[in-house]
Amino acid sequence: MDSTDTSMNQSDVGLQRTSASTAGLKTSNADSAIETATAASDSESMMDVDGKKDKDEAPRVIADLQFESPLLPREYVAYIAQTLPSSAIDIGLSPEFVAVFWTLSLYDIEVPSGRYEKEIEVYTQFIARIDGMAKTVQGSHSKAAGLAQARARASASIEALNKEMLEQKQHVMRIRRWLIAQKDYWFCMAHEQRKLVTQALLQHCVLPRAVLSAADANFCAKLLWIMHYPLATNKFSLMIVYDSVFSESLSTLLAAFTENEARNYA
Repeated sequence: MDSTDTSMNQSDVGLQRTSASTAGLKTSNADSAIETATAASDSESMMDVDGKKDKDEAPRVIADLQFESPLLPREYVAYIAQTLPSSAIDIGLSPEFVAVFWTLSLYDIEVPSGRYEKEIEVYTQFIARIDGMAKTVQGSHSKAAGLAQARARASASIEALNKEMLEQKQHVMRIRRWLIAQKDYWFCMAHEQRKLVTQALLQHCVLPRAVLSAADANFCAKLLWIMHYPLATNKFSLMIVYDSVFSESLSTLLAAFTENEARNYA
């Protein structure tokens, strides 16, 4: 009886070992399957990245994209969206960009450092001449007092110019960061219609403003260059702008302008 029980116990132990071995084999097979699936998924992802996915799959196109430009009143953007022709919006000219274009001025995008430095140099030379004259009028208190007051006014002007230039530089840097935050969304709906969206940009933004005044024309030229560099605006090509501006229709366009408009645009 004991020997029979012993043999049965040993048989049970053997079955348990076999079950454990089988379970281990199943676990190993499951891990192997997971690794295989992961590898297949990684391989499929790599194929997606390399652009080797199924060619029959249609490309995804984003439509009716809207974004909120900071610091621009929603009512203003909504008004421009209603005023702007739907054909211009459909090809990718966003109302937000039009709002930005007509909101900014030359003061917002450029610091005339050369003009500031020139004015500061004029006052500096004036102070030098006053100091030279002060040595010759040491015996006259009234003249010395007048020269001292003139020198104080010139020094105050230099200080004011330096402060104003610094404030404008800081303002331009803030505007530049503001433009960088939204530049990639202005023409993101243009898809492959870069030439069409450039023509819409000229028609609804550049041409109407460039003829207003010389300052507005200067603003248009400088903003277009800034959009090219350093902003590197998405879907914007400065070469297409130049090709459109200096096209064969330029002479016809100038003939339709008044004398002042033609002078500003030129």
